[in-house]
Amino acid sequence: MIRMLKIFIFLITLAAEIASLLATVISLRTPDRCIWPPSPARPWGRILMVCLFHIAAFGVILLGLLDWGRFVFPSWLRCVVGQATWILGLFLAGWAFLTLGLSATTGGEDRLVTRGPYRFTRNPQYMGFILGLAGWSLLSNSLLTVVASLVGILVLILVPRAEEPWLREKYGVEFEQYKESVARFLPTKR
Repeated sequence: MIRMLKIFIFLITLAAEIASLLATVISLRTPDRCIWPPSPARPWGRILMVCLFHIAAFGVILLGLLDWGRFVFPSWLRCVVGQATWILGLFLAGWAFLTLGLSATTGGEDRLVTRGPYRFTRNPQYMGFILGLAGWSLLSNSLLTVVASLVGILVLILVPRAEEPWLREKYGVEFEQYKESVARFLPTKR
């Protein structure tokens, strides 16, 4: 019974991640059919992407819990690196969310935010989610979680590329200056 549940959750999680990946690729390849970030012509893009993100996130968490300890990571890696990376990711994503706000996080109209964690990276929420997925994969020590997390990380790496033309159009020179001074992911000095 548990095995079937794990497979079901794994497939649902992968389906949500692949749908997010396809929506992102469509948005990158055909900006006139952009799904994310949402446009007035396609307001359903916001609902779709937020739902897919939540399905994938909860799926990864459930997979880790249901398949706990079934992979090959040594306990020191799990307990030290996995736990620290997971906590750091949750902290960074939470700090970024509180700084940006709900409306702007889900693609709503707002101003360009360059304070808080946005001083160090243009995408601290995505960076936090990437760290969180990597840490949770190590901590849970689950092959199913590792696979689902890797697909999720791929999506999180591509989504900012789809957002940048929208940000450039929306904020113009202000975004270009910000882009020149702050890295997309890793906080490196430019």
